[in-house]
Amino acid sequence: MRETTITLLNMRQLQAALNIRSRSTIYKMVARNALPPPCIINRRGLRWRESDISSWIAGLPSAAAAQSLERASEGAERSQGKPS
Repeated sequence: MRETTITLLNMRQLQAALNIRSRSTIYKMVARNALPPPCIINRRGLRWRESDISSWIAGLPSAAAAQSLERASEGAERSQGKPS
């Protein structure tokens, strides 16, 4: 049987992995469901599964994909007669 290791990231490690300085930004992202929720270790201990964060990062659109989505939505708005 193969053992799997689960790595948990604390707030500082998460901030470093995402290159986000502000703790409040991370809490806001979690509240908006824009970031996977943490695991509650104890009253003062929050940890994020490294696998959840890696999957979340892998699911983010690339800059090129985001631009093409933006252009497509702008084209749809123009075709419906909405001002940009």
